[in-house]
Amino acid sequence: MKRLTKEERFTFIVTLCLSFLPLIVGLLLWNRLPDQLPGHFGFSGKPDRYDPKGTIVFGAGLFIPLLYLFTMFIMLNDPKNSNMSEKVMKLIMWTMPCVSLFLCITIYGYALGLKLDITVLSMILLGIMFIFIGNYLPKCRQSYTVGIRCSWTLNDPENWEKTHRFAGHVFVLCGLLMILVSPLARKIGPLILLIIIVAAGLPYIYSYDLYRKKINEG
Repeated sequence: MKRLTKEERFTFIVTLCLSFLPLIVGLLLWNRLPDQLPGHFGFSGKPDRYDPKGTIVFGAGLFIPLLYLFTMFIMLNDPKNSNMSEKVMKLIMWTMPCVSLFLCITIYGYALGLKLDITVLSMILLGIMFIFIGNYLPKCRQSYTVGIRCSWTLNDPENWEKTHRFAGHVFVLCGLLMILVSPLARKIGPLILLIIIVAAGLPYIYSYDLYRKKINEG
C-alpha cells in the first residue's frame, strides 16, 4: 500500500472537503433553488431531464465524495502504485474538486437563471482536462489503476513508457482540438465523440503494435 507524504495528506484533506461543494452550495442556496433541478444536459445545452431538488443536492453532494474516497482506496492499495509520481497523485486528487465546481456552476447556475452555454463550457473543461492528463501521462509509472492498462504494457516497462509518451501527445492534441471546436459543439456532437474515441483508442493500438513487433523480432 502506498503511503501518502505529509504534503499529499494535506492535499487529500483539502480536495476531499472541496468535493463536498455541491452539497454545501446546494444547502446554502436551498431556499432560492426551484423544486426541480436539471439532472442531465443534452448536446443542445438544455436540460433533458429534471430531478427533485433533494435528489440532486444530496445525491450528487454525497456521491462525489464517496466516489473520491473509493477511488483513492483502490489507487493506494494498487500493488504497483508504491512509487507513483507525486505530480500524478496531485492531478488525481484535484480532479474531483474540479468536477464538483463544474456541477455547481452548471446545475445551480442554470437553475438560478445564469446565461450559460453548458455545451461549450463542458467542451472547454473536457479539453483542459485532456491537456492536463496528456502532460502527466508520460510521468505515470506502471499501475493497475492509472494509465494505459493492458497486459502488454503492464508486463513490459519499455512498452509502458513508450505508450504513455505517445498517449501524452495524443491527449494534448485532442484537448486543444476540443477547445478549438467548442463553439461548434452543438452542431458537431458526433465529431466530439470521435475525438474522445480516438484519444482513448490510439494509445492501445500503438501499444499493441509495439507488442507485436517485439514478438516478431524475438
